[in-house]
Amino acid sequence: MIEQSFSESLEDRLAANETASSVYWLGQAGFAIATPELRIFVDPYFSDFLARKYAASRYSHARMMPPPLKPEKLMNLNYILCTHRHGDHMDPEGLPFLANQNPECRVIVPAAELSYAMELGLAEPQLIPADADKPITLHPDLRIHPIPAAHEAHKLNAAGSHHFLGYILELPTGVIYHSGDSVPYSGLIERLRRHQIELALLPVNGRNPALAGIAGNFSLTEAIDLCRMAHIPALVTHHFGMFPFNTLDPKEIDSAIRTEQEVQVYRAKLGVCWRQS
Repeated sequence: MIEQSFSESLEDRLAANETASSVYWLGQAGFAIATPELRIFVDPYFSDFLARKYAASRYSHARMMPPPLKPEKLMNLNYILCTHRHGDHMDPEGLPFLANQNPECRVIVPAAELSYAMELGLAEPQLIPADADKPITLHPDLRIHPIPAAHEAHKLNAAGSHHFLGYILELPTGVIYHSGDSVPYSGLIERLRRHQIELALLPVNGRNPALAGIAGNFSLTEAIDLCRMAHIPALVTHHFGMFPFNTLDPKEIDSAIRTEQEVQVYRAKLGVCWRQS
């Protein structure tokens, strides 16, 4: 895996022809994956919905970084994967906008959140429900394996469907794992080892007991350990730099980049992409 800088706009990058697979950070837990055939988003958050929703709350949800692109210029999206219903993952304003802009795009959501997705204004024909451990072939060049995520804990509905998911994406150029919001849980390592994953996209903002009612994620150490034990050679760390109360000092990640010997650790940043070497 190599990290490459670019100077053009992200919109232009996503509109250009691809010869391999490129992964771009969209902020928070959001990523764009561009392949020769497809444009895929995972958990894009482009609006200020949460800033308004929590304007009077103790914890400000004002954005610390602007959206890295203009959603109105995105006209070639094929798939949007949402890991769970929290507003910075299933954006109540940005997601319906993207779906309307890209009518051929399909939006994959946890089956447990299908009704909620329709409440947001997403049309049922555009929606594909996903259940843990039920792979979906979306395209000849894309097969996804939804797996459970534990946003500090697993959450299932009465039908046994998980509200929190991660996705393993099988592409012609390799396998990528986006955990969604999660912490380590029993059996996760074994699930991941089955897929020969080459790149993991993991949140590293950790867990803070002082943030009562706000579920956390992997710590940086846990994310690196997971990759090491699951034999995943490269990790892009994310879920920081968006909300002041729920972030991580980038210097901690940079320190791990310098010292980690087994896993290639990258800090998510704008203006770069990650490609297979």
